[in-house]
Amino acid sequence: MKTPGMPPLIEYFKDIQAPRVERNTRHSLLDIIVVTFLAVLYGAEGWEDIEEYAQCKEPWLAQFGLLKNGLPHHDTDRRVFTSLIPQQMEECFMAWVRSIKREIPREVIAIDGKTSTHTAG
Repeated sequence: MKTPGMPPLIEYFKDIQAPRVERNTRHSLLDIIVVTFLAVLYGAEGWEDIEEYAQCKEPWLAQFGLLKNGLPHHDTDRRVFTSLIPQQMEECFMAWVRSIKREIPREVIAIDGKTSTHTAG
């Protein structure tokens, strides 16, 4: 569910382009990017972890219109991410961070969970 006043993450990555062959695009680029991003925020440390996250969260992700064509294999995730332009990903990520910073009255936004679990050093 969308938090009131907070822009959805999906909006910030929807215009990213990747050089993909049309016949090899069963899974939406946006699905792969957003699910990977969420999985990494959740603690995924590799492509297999990302695939496992998607399997566990599939019903929840489907509420946002993600994974309409099922779950991409971890090899698909890896292949797609290696084709992306890092600068474009960084720009989208930073736009998202700036948008949530306006909503959160703190100087630092911890996205790794250490502050919320009191393990920040």
